[in-house]
Amino acid sequence: MYTTLDMKQLSAFGLLLCGSLLCPRPALAQIAPLDPGAIAPPPATTTSPVQGQPQPESPPPSATIPSPPPQAPTATPAPTMMRHAPRVMSITAGYAYNPLSYLPLSASTPDGKYRNHGLRIDWKAGWQVGGFQSGWGSYVGFFAGFFYNFGQEVADNLGLNYGIFAKHNIFPGRRWRPYLAYGLGAIQVWVREREGRGIGHVTRLSVGLDAKVSERVALEFDASYQFNILPSFAVDGVAARSYDFHSISFTTGIWYGR
Repeated sequence: MYTTLDMKQLSAFGLLLCGSLLCPRPALAQIAPLDPGAIAPPPATTTSPVQGQPQPESPPPSATIPSPPPQAPTATPAPTMMRHAPRVMSITAGYAYNPLSYLPLSASTPDGKYRNHGLRIDWKAGWQVGGFQSGWGSYVGFFAGFFYNFGQEVADNLGLNYGIFAKHNIFPGRRWRPYLAYGLGAIQVWVREREGRGIGHVTRLSVGLDAKVSERVALEFDASYQFNILPSFAVDGVAARSYDFHSISFTTGIWYGR
């Protein structure tokens, strides 16, 4: 007795046997294997837009302007190296006035107070020590001065002063350059028709104006106050006391330097 599974297997075997008998062998031999490269993908078909149908708008081209390439930062020029500080010098001359003087100008009035006036010459020489790039010039150096005061009814007097000074420009870089200056030093004074001399200390304060003529030359206009301290005066017949005197001078001349 056959089962259902056996019947299905016999039917399939019978179909295969009939197919092999009906198909001739030469026909099967002519079937060649397919070349793998012969199967090509179908060509892509493009569909043309239909007339009258709205098409999607293409995005507008970008309106951004390309940024320029970054520039290298400009290097600040290095300050010029100097082998030594620039030298400066000035010479001025003008009028001097002594509003109060305790010098022994009269033998009859040894402790008198006097006023006199005269001429003055000042000289300065030094170096620039500041303001090389900014223009706020600062200078230090040595000064010396000579003065001669006419006594009229009393004896004339003359003297020398010398010391150190400092000068500072204000509002640099312009043609007109105001300045402040001060100095400390020593003084020696002689009185005509009298023996001896006085030695003391000098303090000098100045304001002025430099008018540039060229890069290194300027006209200098100077107004100075000078306090001369003389604790003694070596002259016969005069008691030991103070022989101070005050001086105001107005001078002009040449300043050489930046």
